[in-house]
Amino acid sequence: MRDAEAAVVPLMAARGYARAKVGQRDLAVDVQAHTMAVAFTLDPGPLVRFGPTTFTGLGRLDPDVAYGRLPWKEGDVYDPAKVDKARNKLTDLGVFSQVRVVLDDVPGTVQPDGSHEVPMLGQMEERPRHFINTGLNYGTTDGAAATATWGDRNFLGGAEALTVTGSIGGIARKKFRDSDGLDYSLGTTLKKPDFLETDTTLNLSALAVSEHPEAYSRDALTLGAIVTHPLTPHLMASAGVTLEQSSIRQDLTGDGVLTTTDNTLVGLPVALKFDNTDNLLNPTQGYRWNAGLTPYLSPLGDSGTFVIGNAGASGYWAVDDAKAYVIAARVNLGAVYGGSLAQVPADKRFFAGGGGSVRGYAYQKVGPLDVNNDPTGGRSLIETSAELRIRLTDTIGLVPFIDGGNVFESAYPDLSQGMRWGAGLGVRYFTSFGPLRLDVGVPLDRRSGDSMWQLYVSIGQSF
Repeated sequence: MRDAEAAVVPLMAARGYARAKVGQRDLAVDVQAHTMAVAFTLDPGPLVRFGPTTFTGLGRLDPDVAYGRLPWKEGDVYDPAKVDKARNKLTDLGVFSQVRVVLDDVPGTVQPDGSHEVPMLGQMEERPRHFINTGLNYGTTDGAAATATWGDRNFLGGAEALTVTGSIGGIARKKFRDSDGLDYSLGTTLKKPDFLETDTTLNLSALAVSEHPEAYSRDALTLGAIVTHPLTPHLMASAGVTLEQSSIRQDLTGDGVLTTTDNTLVGLPVALKFDNTDNLLNPTQGYRWNAGLTPYLSPLGDSGTFVIGNAGASGYWAVDDAKAYVIAARVNLGAVYGGSLAQVPADKRFFAGGGGSVRGYAYQKVGPLDVNNDPTGGRSLIETSAELRIRLTDTIGLVPFIDGGNVFESAYPDLSQGMRWGAGLGVRYFTSFGPLRLDVGVPLDRRSGDSMWQLYVSIGQSF
Protein backbone atom coordinates (compact mmCIF):
# COMPACT_ATOMS: atom_id res chain seq x y z
CA MET A 1 0.00 0.00 0.00
CA ARG A 2 2.83 2.38 0.80
CA ASP A 3 4.49 1.59 -2.54
CA ALA A 4 1.22 2.18 -4.39
CA GLU A 5 0.67 5.44 -2.56
CA ALA A 6 4.21 6.58 -3.26
CA ALA A 7 3.79 5.83 -6.98
CA VAL A 8 0.76 8.09 -7.35
CA VAL A 9 2.62 11.38 -6.88
CA PRO A 10 5.28 10.76 -9.59
CA LEU A 11 2.55 9.69 -12.01
CA MET A 12 0.74 12.96 -11.44
CA ALA A 13 3.98 14.95 -11.71
CA ALA A 14 4.61 13.39 -15.13
CA ARG A 15 1.26 14.89 -16.19
CA GLY A 16 2.22 18.36 -14.97
CA TYR A 17 0.72 18.18 -11.48
CA ALA A 18 4.03 18.60 -9.67
CA ARG A 19 2.42 19.37 -6.30
CA ALA A 20 -0.05 16.51 -6.13
CA LYS A 21 -0.33 14.71 -2.81
CA VAL A 22 -2.33 11.89 -1.28
CA GLY A 23 -4.55 13.45 1.35
CA GLN A 24 -6.22 10.38 2.83
CA ARG A 25 -6.09 6.58 2.68
CA ASP A 26 -9.28 4.64 3.44
CA LEU A 27 -9.27 0.86 4.10
CA ALA A 28 -12.23 -1.52 4.11
CA VAL A 29 -11.47 -5.07 5.26
CA ASP A 30 -13.79 -8.04 4.56
CA VAL A 31 -12.61 -10.62 7.10
CA GLN A 32 -14.68 -13.48 5.76
CA ALA A 33 -13.65 -12.94 2.13
CA HIS A 34 -10.06 -12.20 3.11
CA THR A 35 -10.04 -9.05 0.97
CA MET A 36 -9.33 -5.42 1.54
CA ALA A 37 -10.42 -2.41 -0.50
CA VAL A 38 -8.07 0.58 -0.55
CA ALA A 39 -9.13 4.07 -1.59
CA PHE A 40 -6.70 6.98 -1.93
CA THR A 41 -7.99 10.53 -1.83
CA LEU A 42 -5.79 12.59 -4.12
CA ASP A 43 -5.29 16.34 -4.09
CA PRO A 44 -3.80 17.03 -7.55
CA GLY A 45 -3.08 20.68 -6.88
CA PRO A 46 -2.81 23.11 -9.81
CA LEU A 47 -1.33 22.28 -13.19
CA VAL A 48 2.27 23.53 -13.01
CA ARG A 49 4.14 25.28 -15.80
CA PHE A 50 7.83 26.11 -16.05
CA GLY A 51 8.53 29.64 -14.88
CA PRO A 52 11.76 31.65 -15.11
CA THR A 53 14.94 29.82 -14.08
CA THR A 54 17.49 31.28 -11.68
CA PHE A 55 20.99 29.81 -11.46
CA THR A 56 23.36 30.01 -8.49
CA GLY A 57 26.95 28.82 -8.32
CA LEU A 58 27.75 29.24 -12.03
CA GLY A 59 31.16 30.72 -11.21
CA ARG A 60 33.03 31.55 -14.42
CA LEU A 61 30.44 29.94 -16.69
CA ASP A 62 28.58 32.26 -19.06
CA PRO A 63 24.91 32.11 -17.96
CA ASP A 64 23.82 31.89 -21.62
CA VAL A 65 25.52 28.49 -21.84
CA ALA A 66 23.51 27.20 -18.87
CA TYR A 67 20.22 28.65 -20.15
CA GLY A 68 20.89 27.14 -23.58
CA ARG A 69 20.89 23.66 -22.04
CA LEU A 70 17.38 23.89 -20.62
CA PRO A 71 15.06 21.65 -22.68
CA TRP A 72 11.92 23.71 -22.00
CA LYS A 73 10.51 27.16 -22.58
CA GLU A 74 8.77 29.32 -20.02
CA GLY A 75 5.10 28.41 -19.99
CA ASP A 76 5.59 24.76 -20.96
CA VAL A 77 3.76 22.23 -18.79
CA TYR A 78 6.06 20.88 -16.07
CA ASP A 79 7.74 17.57 -16.97
CA PRO A 80 10.10 15.82 -14.51
CA ALA A 81 11.78 14.02 -17.43
CA LYS A 82 12.84 17.41 -18.81
CA VAL A 83 14.16 18.39 -15.37
CA ASP A 84 16.31 15.23 -15.31
CA LYS A 85 17.48 15.96 -18.85
CA ALA A 86 18.47 19.51 -17.87
CA ARG A 87 20.44 18.23 -14.89
CA ASN A 88 22.29 15.71 -17.07
CA LYS A 89 23.03 18.24 -19.82
CA LEU A 90 24.42 20.72 -17.30
CA THR A 91 26.51 17.99 -15.67
CA ASP A 92 27.87 17.01 -19.10
CA LEU A 93 29.53 20.42 -19.40
CA GLY A 94 32.18 19.05 -17.02
CA VAL A 95 32.56 22.22 -14.95
CA PHE A 96 30.30 21.28 -12.01
CA SER A 97 30.75 18.70 -9.28
CA GLN A 98 27.09 18.97 -8.27
CA VAL A 99 23.96 20.07 -10.13
CA ARG A 100 20.43 20.40 -8.68
CA VAL A 101 17.46 21.57 -10.74
CA VAL A 102 14.25 21.91 -8.71
CA LEU A 103 10.96 23.78 -8.49
CA ASP A 104 11.00 26.80 -6.24
CA ASP A 105 8.88 26.53 -3.08
CA VAL A 106 6.79 29.59 -3.95
CA PRO A 107 3.19 29.15 -5.23
CA GLY A 108 4.01 30.77 -8.56
CA THR A 109 2.01 33.04 -10.82
CA VAL A 110 -1.60 32.04 -11.56
CA GLN A 111 -2.30 31.88 -15.30
CA PRO A 112 -5.67 32.57 -17.03
CA ASP A 113 -6.33 28.82 -17.36
CA GLY A 114 -5.84 28.30 -13.59
CA SER A 115 -2.36 26.74 -13.91
CA HIS A 116 0.57 28.04 -11.86
CA GLU A 117 3.81 29.20 -13.50
CA VAL A 118 6.45 28.32 -10.90
CA PRO A 119 10.08 29.50 -11.00
CA MET A 120 12.87 26.92 -11.35
CA LEU A 121 16.13 26.90 -9.39
CA GLY A 122 19.45 25.66 -10.73
CA GLN A 123 21.94 25.16 -7.91
CA MET A 124 25.54 24.41 -8.97
CA GLU A 125 28.83 23.68 -7.30
CA GLU A 126 31.91 24.36 -9.41
CA ARG A 127 34.67 21.80 -9.84
CA PRO A 128 38.29 22.97 -9.54
CA ARG A 129 39.04 24.78 -12.77
CA HIS A 130 42.44 23.17 -13.40
CA PHE A 131 43.52 19.55 -13.14
CA ILE A 132 46.51 17.27 -13.78
CA ASN A 133 46.25 13.66 -14.93
CA THR A 134 49.01 11.08 -15.30
CA GLY A 135 49.09 7.64 -16.89
CA LEU A 136 51.49 4.72 -17.21
CA ASN A 137 51.49 1.50 -19.21
CA TYR A 138 53.99 -1.25 -19.98
CA GLY A 139 54.46 -4.01 -22.54
CA THR A 140 57.23 -6.60 -22.58
CA THR A 141 58.47 -5.77 -26.09
CA ASP A 142 57.33 -2.17 -26.53
CA GLY A 143 58.53 -1.05 -23.09
CA ALA A 144 56.95 1.53 -20.81
CA ALA A 145 55.14 4.76 -21.64
CA ALA A 146 54.15 7.67 -19.43
CA THR A 147 51.73 10.53 -20.08
CA ALA A 148 50.91 13.73 -18.22
CA THR A 149 47.99 16.07 -18.94
CA TRP A 150 47.26 19.58 -17.72
CA GLY A 151 43.72 20.80 -18.25
CA ASP A 152 41.41 23.78 -17.87
CA ARG A 153 37.72 22.85 -17.58
CA ASN A 154 36.42 26.33 -18.42
CA PHE A 155 39.08 28.03 -20.50
CA LEU A 156 37.10 30.95 -21.95
CA GLY A 157 34.04 30.95 -19.70
CA GLY A 158 31.87 28.90 -22.06
CA ALA A 159 32.81 25.46 -20.66
CA GLU A 160 35.61 25.13 -23.21
CA ALA A 161 37.85 22.22 -22.14
CA LEU A 162 41.53 22.85 -22.88
CA THR A 163 44.11 20.09 -22.39
CA VAL A 164 47.84 19.89 -23.00
CA THR A 165 49.32 16.40 -23.00
CA GLY A 166 52.91 15.26 -23.20
CA SER A 167 54.09 11.67 -23.39
CA ILE A 168 57.24 9.62 -23.61
CA GLY A 169 57.18 5.99 -24.68
CA GLY A 170 59.37 3.13 -25.77
CA ILE A 171 61.28 3.15 -22.49
CA ALA A 172 63.33 -0.09 -22.36
CA ARG A 173 62.02 -1.05 -25.82
CA LYS A 174 64.16 -2.57 -28.54
CA LYS A 175 65.94 0.38 -30.18
CA PHE A 176 65.11 1.42 -33.72
CA ARG A 177 67.99 1.69 -36.17
CA ASP A 178 68.18 5.46 -36.60
CA SER A 179 67.17 6.78 -33.17
CA ASP A 180 67.40 6.24 -29.44
CA GLY A 181 64.16 4.26 -29.70
CA LEU A 182 62.06 6.62 -27.56
CA ASP A 183 58.73 8.12 -28.62
CA TYR A 184 57.78 11.69 -27.79
CA SER A 185 54.56 13.59 -28.30
CA LEU A 186 53.11 16.93 -27.31
CA GLY A 187 49.52 17.77 -28.10
CA THR A 188 46.72 20.12 -27.19
CA THR A 189 42.95 19.93 -27.62
CA LEU A 190 40.18 22.47 -27.20
CA LYS A 191 36.57 21.31 -26.96
CA LYS A 192 33.92 23.96 -27.50
CA PRO A 193 30.44 22.75 -26.44
CA ASP A 194 27.22 23.99 -28.06
CA PHE A 195 29.05 25.03 -31.22
CA LEU A 196 26.48 26.70 -33.49
CA GLU A 197 23.73 24.69 -31.77
CA THR A 198 23.12 22.91 -28.46
CA ASP A 199 24.88 19.54 -28.06
CA THR A 200 27.20 20.08 -31.04
CA THR A 201 30.86 20.10 -29.97
CA LEU A 202 33.81 21.51 -31.90
CA ASN A 203 37.07 19.67 -31.22
CA LEU A 204 40.27 21.45 -32.23
CA SER A 205 43.57 19.61 -31.89
CA ALA A 206 47.26 19.94 -32.62
CA LEU A 207 49.83 17.18 -32.15
CA ALA A 208 53.57 16.97 -32.67
CA VAL A 209 54.93 13.42 -32.50
CA SER A 210 58.21 11.60 -32.95
CA GLU A 211 57.73 7.82 -32.75
CA HIS A 212 60.01 4.90 -33.47
CA PRO A 213 58.27 1.53 -33.37
CA GLU A 214 59.94 -1.44 -34.99
CA ALA A 215 58.08 -1.00 -38.27
CA TYR A 216 59.09 2.59 -39.05
CA SER A 217 60.24 5.93 -37.65
CA ARG A 218 57.98 8.96 -37.96
CA ASP A 219 58.08 12.67 -37.22
CA ALA A 220 54.78 14.45 -37.80
CA LEU A 221 52.66 17.50 -37.08
CA THR A 222 48.88 17.06 -37.23
CA LEU A 223 46.10 19.65 -37.01
CA GLY A 224 42.44 18.73 -36.75
CA ALA A 225 38.95 20.20 -36.51
CA ILE A 226 36.19 17.68 -35.76
CA VAL A 227 32.51 18.38 -35.05
CA THR A 228 30.51 15.84 -33.02
CA HIS A 229 26.76 15.68 -32.48
CA PRO A 230 24.57 13.11 -30.71
CA LEU A 231 21.90 11.58 -32.95
CA THR A 232 20.34 9.65 -30.06
CA PRO A 233 21.28 9.35 -26.36
CA HIS A 234 23.73 6.56 -27.28
CA LEU A 235 24.69 7.31 -30.91
CA MET A 236 27.27 9.98 -31.77
CA ALA A 237 28.16 11.26 -35.25
CA SER A 238 31.31 13.17 -36.16
CA ALA A 239 32.87 14.77 -39.21
CA GLY A 240 35.78 17.10 -39.83
CA VAL A 241 39.09 17.77 -41.49
CA THR A 242 42.71 17.01 -40.60
CA LEU A 243 46.00 18.28 -41.99
CA GLU A 244 49.17 16.27 -41.49
CA GLN A 245 52.77 16.81 -42.48
CA SER A 246 55.00 13.79 -41.82
CA SER A 247 58.41 12.38 -42.54
CA ILE A 248 58.63 8.59 -42.35
CA ARG A 249 61.75 6.42 -42.46
CA GLN A 250 61.56 2.69 -43.04
CA ASP A 251 63.38 -0.23 -44.63
CA LEU A 252 61.39 -0.85 -47.81
CA THR A 253 63.68 -3.51 -49.27
CA GLY A 254 64.83 -5.45 -46.22
CA ASP A 255 68.50 -4.68 -46.88
CA GLY A 256 68.89 -2.36 -43.90
CA VAL A 257 68.81 0.83 -45.99
CA LEU A 258 66.29 3.37 -44.71
CA THR A 259 64.11 5.25 -47.18
CA THR A 260 62.54 8.56 -46.22
CA THR A 261 59.13 9.59 -47.54
CA ASP A 262 57.56 12.99 -46.92
CA ASN A 263 53.79 13.21 -46.89
CA THR A 264 51.29 16.07 -46.85
CA LEU A 265 47.85 14.63 -46.19
CA VAL A 266 44.42 16.20 -45.93
CA GLY A 267 41.94 13.88 -44.22
CA LEU A 268 38.14 14.13 -44.18
CA PRO A 269 37.04 11.74 -41.39
CA VAL A 270 33.39 10.84 -40.79
CA ALA A 271 32.32 8.38 -38.11
CA LEU A 272 29.45 6.93 -36.10
CA LYS A 273 29.87 5.65 -32.55
CA PHE A 274 27.32 3.80 -30.41
CA ASP A 275 27.73 3.06 -26.70
CA ASN A 276 25.03 1.95 -24.26
CA THR A 277 27.34 0.23 -21.77
CA ASP A 278 27.06 0.86 -18.06
CA ASN A 279 30.69 1.88 -17.41
CA LEU A 280 33.45 3.45 -19.49
CA LEU A 281 36.45 1.55 -18.07
CA ASN A 282 34.73 -1.58 -16.72
CA PRO A 283 31.53 -2.37 -18.65
CA THR A 284 29.40 -5.29 -17.45
CA GLN A 285 26.48 -4.98 -19.84
CA GLY A 286 25.63 -3.31 -23.12
CA TYR A 287 27.17 -2.89 -26.55
CA ARG A 288 29.59 -0.64 -28.36
CA TRP A 289 30.12 -0.27 -32.06
CA ASN A 290 31.83 2.20 -34.34
CA ALA A 291 32.25 2.75 -38.05
CA GLY A 292 34.42 5.31 -39.78
CA LEU A 293 35.61 6.37 -43.21
CA THR A 294 38.50 8.75 -43.88
CA PRO A 295 39.48 9.82 -47.42
CA TYR A 296 43.05 11.12 -47.58
CA LEU A 297 44.12 13.55 -50.27
CA SER A 298 47.80 14.18 -50.98
CA PRO A 299 48.32 17.56 -52.62
CA LEU A 300 52.06 17.31 -51.94
CA GLY A 301 54.52 14.61 -50.97
CA ASP A 302 55.22 11.01 -51.86
CA SER A 303 51.94 9.28 -51.05
CA GLY A 304 48.85 8.90 -53.20
CA THR A 305 45.15 9.32 -52.58
CA PHE A 306 43.51 6.57 -50.53
CA VAL A 307 40.57 5.86 -48.21
CA ILE A 308 40.69 4.13 -44.81
CA GLY A 309 37.59 2.35 -43.56
CA ASN A 310 37.20 0.72 -40.17
CA ALA A 311 34.44 -0.87 -38.12
CA GLY A 312 34.37 -2.52 -34.72
CA ALA A 313 31.93 -3.88 -32.17
CA SER A 314 32.06 -5.24 -28.63
CA GLY A 315 29.47 -6.74 -26.30
CA TYR A 316 29.28 -7.39 -22.57
CA TRP A 317 27.00 -9.90 -20.84
CA ALA A 318 26.79 -10.38 -17.07
CA VAL A 319 26.18 -14.05 -16.27
CA ASP A 320 24.87 -13.50 -12.73
CA ASP A 321 22.88 -10.79 -10.95
CA ALA A 322 25.90 -9.70 -8.92
CA LYS A 323 27.87 -9.18 -12.18
CA ALA A 324 30.76 -11.19 -10.76
CA TYR A 325 31.02 -13.10 -14.06
CA VAL A 326 31.00 -11.10 -17.29
CA ILE A 327 31.52 -12.42 -20.82
CA ALA A 328 33.12 -9.86 -23.14
CA ALA A 329 33.78 -10.19 -26.87
CA ARG A 330 34.87 -7.90 -29.67
CA VAL A 331 35.72 -7.80 -33.39
CA ASN A 332 37.54 -5.13 -35.44
CA LEU A 333 37.80 -4.81 -39.22
CA GLY A 334 39.79 -2.39 -41.34
CA ALA A 335 40.63 -1.78 -44.99
CA VAL A 336 42.58 0.70 -47.11
CA TYR A 337 41.20 1.40 -50.58
CA GLY A 338 43.21 2.93 -53.40
CA GLY A 339 46.88 2.64 -54.19
CA SER A 340 49.37 -0.10 -53.49
CA LEU A 341 50.87 -0.84 -50.09
CA ALA A 342 53.94 1.25 -51.00
CA GLN A 343 51.73 4.28 -51.73
CA VAL A 344 50.15 4.18 -48.28
CA PRO A 345 52.28 5.89 -45.58
CA ALA A 346 53.51 3.42 -42.98
CA ASP A 347 51.62 5.08 -40.12
CA LYS A 348 48.33 4.76 -42.04
CA ARG A 349 48.71 1.01 -42.60
CA PHE A 350 47.20 -1.58 -40.30
CA PHE A 351 49.27 -3.40 -37.69
CA ALA A 352 48.26 -5.98 -35.11
CA GLY A 353 49.81 -7.46 -31.99
CA GLY A 354 50.25 -6.12 -28.47
CA GLY A 355 48.23 -5.30 -25.38
CA GLY A 356 45.30 -3.70 -27.17
CA SER A 357 45.29 -6.12 -30.08
CA VAL A 358 46.42 -9.78 -30.18
CA ARG A 359 48.00 -10.46 -26.81
CA GLY A 360 50.83 -12.97 -26.72
CA TYR A 361 52.58 -11.33 -29.67
CA ALA A 362 54.88 -8.34 -29.64
CA TYR A 363 53.63 -4.89 -30.60
CA GLN A 364 52.80 -4.79 -34.37
CA LYS A 365 54.28 -8.29 -34.89
CA VAL A 366 51.11 -10.01 -36.18
CA GLY A 367 51.00 -9.84 -39.97
CA PRO A 368 53.54 -9.60 -42.81
CA LEU A 369 57.24 -9.41 -41.81
CA ASP A 370 60.22 -8.50 -43.97
CA VAL A 371 63.48 -10.44 -44.25
CA ASN A 372 64.70 -8.79 -41.03
CA ASN A 373 61.59 -9.97 -39.17
CA ASP A 374 60.26 -6.40 -38.99
CA PRO A 375 56.54 -5.71 -39.57
CA THR A 376 55.59 -4.07 -42.87
CA GLY A 377 51.93 -3.42 -42.12
CA GLY A 378 49.04 -4.14 -44.43
CA ARG A 379 45.98 -2.76 -46.18
CA SER A 380 43.41 -4.78 -44.24
CA LEU A 381 42.93 -6.08 -40.72
CA ILE A 382 40.79 -8.42 -38.67
CA GLU A 383 40.94 -8.77 -34.87
CA THR A 384 38.77 -10.64 -32.42
CA SER A 385 38.85 -11.29 -28.67
CA ALA A 386 36.85 -13.09 -26.00
CA GLU A 387 37.22 -12.83 -22.22
CA LEU A 388 35.57 -14.17 -19.08
CA ARG A 389 35.90 -11.45 -16.44
CA ILE A 390 35.68 -12.99 -12.98
CA ARG A 391 35.43 -10.76 -9.93
CA LEU A 392 36.79 -12.74 -6.97
CA THR A 393 36.53 -9.97 -4.37
CA ASP A 394 35.63 -6.27 -4.31
CA THR A 395 39.16 -5.45 -5.47
CA ILE A 396 40.58 -8.54 -7.23
CA GLY A 397 39.56 -10.20 -10.48
CA LEU A 398 40.83 -12.81 -12.95
CA VAL A 399 40.39 -12.72 -16.73
CA PRO A 400 41.16 -15.72 -18.96
CA PHE A 401 41.24 -14.54 -22.58
CA ILE A 402 41.84 -15.56 -26.18
CA ASP A 403 42.70 -13.15 -29.01
CA GLY A 404 43.00 -13.67 -32.73
CA GLY A 405 43.84 -11.55 -35.72
CA ASN A 406 45.92 -10.92 -38.79
CA VAL A 407 47.01 -8.20 -41.18
CA PHE A 408 46.90 -8.65 -44.95
CA GLU A 409 48.62 -6.91 -47.87
CA SER A 410 45.38 -7.05 -49.88
CA ALA A 411 42.65 -4.41 -49.56
CA TYR A 412 40.31 -7.00 -48.02
CA PRO A 413 41.02 -9.57 -45.30
CA ASP A 414 42.13 -12.83 -46.90
CA LEU A 415 41.06 -15.46 -44.37
CA SER A 416 42.71 -18.19 -46.45
CA GLN A 417 45.99 -16.94 -44.93
CA GLY A 418 44.72 -17.90 -41.48
CA MET A 419 44.73 -16.11 -38.16
CA ARG A 420 47.31 -15.70 -35.40
CA TRP A 421 45.95 -16.70 -31.98
CA GLY A 422 47.10 -15.82 -28.49
CA ALA A 423 45.72 -16.78 -25.10
CA GLY A 424 46.48 -16.01 -21.50
CA LEU A 425 45.37 -14.91 -18.08
CA GLY A 426 44.96 -11.46 -16.61
CA VAL A 427 44.65 -10.01 -13.12
CA ARG A 428 42.51 -6.97 -12.34
CA TYR A 429 42.78 -4.69 -9.33
CA PHE A 430 39.63 -2.60 -9.05
CA THR A 431 39.96 1.01 -7.90
CA SER A 432 37.50 3.86 -7.58
CA PHE A 433 38.44 5.17 -11.05
CA GLY A 434 38.64 1.85 -12.87
CA PRO A 435 40.53 -1.47 -12.96
CA LEU A 436 44.31 -1.75 -13.13
CA ARG A 437 45.18 -4.42 -15.70
CA LEU A 438 48.02 -6.97 -15.83
CA ASP A 439 47.83 -9.53 -18.66
CA VAL A 440 50.21 -12.36 -19.56
CA GLY A 441 49.69 -13.82 -23.03
CA VAL A 442 51.35 -16.58 -25.03
CA PRO A 443 51.28 -17.12 -28.82
CA LEU A 444 49.43 -20.30 -29.73
CA ASP A 445 51.18 -20.61 -33.10
CA ARG A 446 54.60 -19.23 -32.27
CA ARG A 447 56.89 -18.39 -35.18
CA SER A 448 60.64 -18.08 -35.26
CA GLY A 449 61.48 -14.81 -33.54
CA ASP A 450 58.30 -14.67 -31.43
CA SER A 451 58.80 -14.53 -27.68
CA MET A 452 57.34 -17.31 -25.56
CA TRP A 453 55.16 -14.84 -23.64
CA GLN A 454 54.28 -11.15 -23.31
CA LEU A 455 53.36 -9.02 -20.30
CA TYR A 456 51.05 -5.97 -20.47
CA VAL A 457 50.18 -3.46 -17.73
CA SER A 458 47.75 -0.55 -18.10
CA ILE A 459 44.56 1.09 -16.77
CA GLY A 460 41.10 -0.11 -17.79
CA GLN A 461 39.91 -3.33 -19.37
CA SER A 462 41.51 -4.41 -22.66
CA PHE A 463 38.34 -3.40 -24.50
